[in-house]
Order: sequence, then C-alpha cells, then structure tokens
Amino acid sequence: MNSQRSILFILLISLAFPGRAQQSPPYKPAIPRAWDERALADLQVPLVEASRSPRDISAGDYYRIPVRPIYKTYPKYRPDREPSGYQERLKRQEPVVLWDDRGHRPKLVTEADWIAAGEMVFNAPILFSPHTANAAEMRASAGVEASGHVTRV
Repeated sequence: MNSQRSILFILLISLAFPGRAQQSPPYKPAIPRAWDERALADLQVPLVEASRSPRDISAGDYYRIPVRPIYKTYPKYRPDREPSGYQERLKRQEPVVLWDDRGHRPKLVTEADWIAAGEMVFNAPILFSPHTANAAEMRASAGVEASGHVTRV
C-alpha cells in the first residue's frame, strides 16, 4: 500500500511540475590538474652537475599564466567568391572575444556543451598576424591558409 502511495505521489508531482521531472543535473566533468610537479620531476634525468639541470616552473607559477583569449573567426573566401565589401566590413568590426578569464565563456551545462567548448579551444588559432591593408596578402598568409578562417584582432 505504501509503494502505491509513493508512486501516486511521484506521478502527481511530475504532473504538477512537468518540466522538473525530466531535468537532469548539470554535467560536472572530472578535470585533472594539468601541471603535476612530482610527475614532471620523474621525466628528466639530472645532469652530472645538478645545479645545471633544467628546472620546471612551479605549479603555482603555471596556474598564474594568463588565459589566452579565443576570438571569433570569420570564413575565408576564394578571391572570386568573396562577397563584395567583405574585407572592408571585417576591418571596421571590433574583435569579439568568445572565451577568456574575464567572464567571456560559452555555456557549460551539458556534456555536449563541454565537448563543443573543447573543440573550440582545440581548433582556435594560436598565432595572429597583424592586420594588413592588402587583402591578398592576408589570404595568402600561412596561418590563414592552415585554419581556413581569418581572425580580426
């Protein structure tokens, strides 16, 4: 009898609050520490003169390194397919920060959000060439050719 009441109670609650019964808790991935001083110490054999052996930075110093921002990128077109005024429009736009350590970041609720954010970080360009006035030069630069996108910084 008690189990029937429990089932009836759960059914009534799910009918009264339809969206809440199906919601799952936010995804919380296990994120390992990237800098482990003990593990790094085992990677190198000390030199005969120990004072000349290379030393890694401390974990504290590593985690104080500023986060490199990720900027919005834009498609690169073949010269014969580029919309008219495209380069001029890009030159007038301010850079758009997608992710940094100052509050810009994507929504990270579901596992799919975390996977998409990981792809964004992995695929983000790490080198930017200074803005050039010559669009042909910009299209021909090695960083643009490799990534397929131009970044306005």
